[in-house]
Amino acid sequence: MRRHAFAFARRWVAREARTAPRLGRAGLGAACLFAGGAGLAWAEPTPTPRRRPIQSMKTQRGVLEDDYELGEKLGSGFYGNVYRGKCLRTGMTVAIKVLPRTGDREADATVRREVAAMRGGAMHTAITEIHEFYESSEHFYIVMEFVDGGELLDLLVDGGPFREPRAAALIKEVGGAIALLHAQGMCHSDIKPENIVLTKEGQVRLIDFGTTFAVDAKLDQVLDGGI
Repeated sequence: MRRHAFAFARRWVAREARTAPRLGRAGLGAACLFAGGAGLAWAEPTPTPRRRPIQSMKTQRGVLEDDYELGEKLGSGFYGNVYRGKCLRTGMTVAIKVLPRTGDREADATVRREVAAMRGGAMHTAITEIHEFYESSEHFYIVMEFVDGGELLDLLVDGGPFREPRAAALIKEVGGAIALLHAQGMCHSDIKPENIVLTKEGQVRLIDFGTTFAVDAKLDQVLDGGI
């Protein structure tokens, strides 16, 4: 069973690799981790997302500090930092990604693609929800839901491979999120265990859309970004 399941995982990732090679290479690594010693159930990702109500998202030029309190740093990346934040209106805990503006048009376009991908995927529960997007003369601020269950990579390292039912459910959720992005002509391009996090309730969230690029409707020609 495990041999057939892993062969299926390889075929699925290979299919992704033909349409978006960078996604395929990263996805193959994730599939290998999920398969691990326990095997991976035969469960092809469904292209039909589980829907949730789409929340309105504000895009505004203004002062972030008027609406949110910026707290401790949660992590750092190549393009910016992520902080814990609190909404001053509701008290809700959020994550705030802060990206500096360098004056480079392509860098600004990259941030806008990231926001567009998150907005486009808002109907799927496995895509991190975006609340608001602020612009100032010096920074971009992406206000997102706060996910506190940890990275998938840490869970695998600490607890070992998932059992088949849990691995299959996770792959199905992530696959559905990927399918939704593809249907909208976008490729995440950086699928890996570090970019999959879980809530304390065990719900899956795909994060870090900073390397998202556009593909054509047939998903066979890269329009933006290199291979």
